[in-house]
Amino acid sequence: MKKVLVVYQSKTGFAEQYAQWIAQALDCKAVSYKEWKKMPPDDADIVIYGGGVYAGQIRGLRAFRETMSRRSGKQCVYFATGVAPSDSEKVRALAVSSFSELDRNDAPFFYFQGGLNYENMGFFDRSLMKLVSRAMTKEREMQGPETRIPDATRSFDYSSEQFVQPLVDKVRSLSAR
Repeated sequence: MKKVLVVYQSKTGFAEQYAQWIAQALDCKAVSYKEWKKMPPDDADIVIYGGGVYAGQIRGLRAFRETMSRRSGKQCVYFATGVAPSDSEKVRALAVSSFSELDRNDAPFFYFQGGLNYENMGFFDRSLMKLVSRAMTKEREMQGPETRIPDATRSFDYSSEQFVQPLVDKVRSLSAR
C-alpha cells in the first residue's frame, strides 16, 4: 500500500474540511500547503492537493505544481471546492483551464461544491463577492425557479462528506498498484 498525503490551501475553510474528510477516509494525514513545503520530499507516494476556486483558478495550484516538479516520482490527485454545482459548465471550464489534456489523463481531478463563508473573508474578498453575487442573482433570475445557482448574498454551506467518495475510491485504486 502506498503512502498518501492530503495537502490543501483554504481561505474560508471548505478546502480544509474536504481535506480532513479525505484524510479520515484514507487513514492518512492532511496538512496545509505551508506545512507541506517544510516536510521532507519523501513524505508520500500519492499526494492529493486541494484548494478553493478563487477568481476562476484553483488557489495555490501553480505553486503546488512548481514544488511538486522538484519532488519526482509522486502521483498527484487534485480537488477543488467552490460555490458552483459540480455539474456546471464553469466546473468543466475550470478543469480545462487548470490542467492540460495530458495532465487530465494522468492526474485525476475532482470538484466538490462547498459554499461561501463571509465570516472568514477579509474586506477585499467580501467586497468582491458582493459584485459577484449581483451577477449570480441576475443569472438566477434569468434561469427561473428551477435554477441550482446558489444565493450568494449570504453565507451558505453545501459541502458534504459523501462528495469525497469518488476521489477516495480512485486513490485506493492507485494505492493498490
